[in-house]
Amino acid sequence: MNRPAPRLGRAAALLAAVPVLVLSACGSSSSTGSAGSGSSSTTAANESAKGPYTFLYSGDFTGPTQTYTQAEVAGLKIAASEINAKGGILGRQINIVTDNDQNDPTTAVNLLEQKISSGTKIDAMYPGGSSEVTQALLPITTRNKILTVDATSDPALNNPSKFPYHFGDSESVAQTIPPFVKLAQSKGWKKVAIIYGNDTTGQAVQSGYTDALKKVGISTVTAAYQDSSLDMTPQLSSLQAAHPDALIISSYGVPSIYVIKSRAQMGWFSTPAYGDLITSAMPLAKIVPPASLKNYFAQASVTTLASNPDATRDPALQQMISDAKAMGYSAQLSGVGAGLLAVGFNVLQLIHYAAVQANSTDGPTVAKALEHLKQPSGPYPPWVVYYGKYGGFNYTTSNHFPTVNVANFAYVPPGTNNADGLLVPGTGS
Repeated sequence: MNRPAPRLGRAAALLAAVPVLVLSACGSSSSTGSAGSGSSSTTAANESAKGPYTFLYSGDFTGPTQTYTQAEVAGLKIAASEINAKGGILGRQINIVTDNDQNDPTTAVNLLEQKISSGTKIDAMYPGGSSEVTQALLPITTRNKILTVDATSDPALNNPSKFPYHFGDSESVAQTIPPFVKLAQSKGWKKVAIIYGNDTTGQAVQSGYTDALKKVGISTVTAAYQDSSLDMTPQLSSLQAAHPDALIISSYGVPSIYVIKSRAQMGWFSTPAYGDLITSAMPLAKIVPPASLKNYFAQASVTTLASNPDATRDPALQQMISDAKAMGYSAQLSGVGAGLLAVGFNVLQLIHYAAVQANSTDGPTVAKALEHLKQPSGPYPPWVVYYGKYGGFNYTTSNHFPTVNVANFAYVPPGTNNADGLLVPGTGS
């Protein structure tokens, strides 16, 4: 899932319900299966002598998207706990440190450069919660050969020749589009409207849907809003006047609330609306009246649907959920869902698995191992969400994003997360 630029305004407080996490590596316990091919005792001893494995998370801890930051860091801490309990990454205990970049590229760059100039050794990092921040940080991390993994999803970030040490652990914008195109074709739609944020990610969403729909003979009409907008009625009115067969809503965080509210104020329910995956991260069913969600459908990852048997069979997912509850993250599970915790959880699980395969914690060496990642045996790997028929972390020298299949997505009435963080769709209306 993607992290667009910060959305400001009075609704920022809606995302501040969960207190900021105190970050450190935790020690609790559990195993998720084999981490790879193993390492020699000599190598493990040499790696351990390097001291803790320092992982830096740069994100928004005090602004409109802090709730999402907290969920991702909870996932990191859960993975660190599991890995540290098994001896760490080749004998090095994971130490999580953070920068509050407030989702601002300049702030993020300044904070990272301060750490580097002070001599702080960074083994790997999560370089920002928005594509804009990630784009600003990657030239610095690349120059310093720092391994980076995050969930920002601008396709431009998937550029191994330019950013050889950066990997995505979530789908790119482009990978969330085919399910909608398939739906549009099955419905026989001729014209689709798109409302999106006027930022790097929103523009990528708009062009991605427009190009994909055009290829199958479906025209589009689009409108952009500013991130600070509180009323989306003008944009929606212009789209409604074009008489589209369906409406795509692309918005991350607070603006999604205002899009839904503006649509409801207009009474524009006759045209079905579809929230893309980044819009669907917002638990709208808990925030807006049910009547505002008439004829609205949210894109969801099938692997975190409560009705999917794989969600209850996957030992890594179930262990992550169990650890989340034991470590005090029940509010994050029921609030934003297990999928967002999985964003952070998968980062460290992937790094651990690749480091063991490489027999090294050196960033460039681990990056090479990720490009040739040996797939775990059995149906369920030590990470969650992307596996089997749903996709996988099949990185190559030319692709540093996961493979995500159409089978991973579904459109459902907005619902709520159960105590395990699995989505229970609404009844619709």
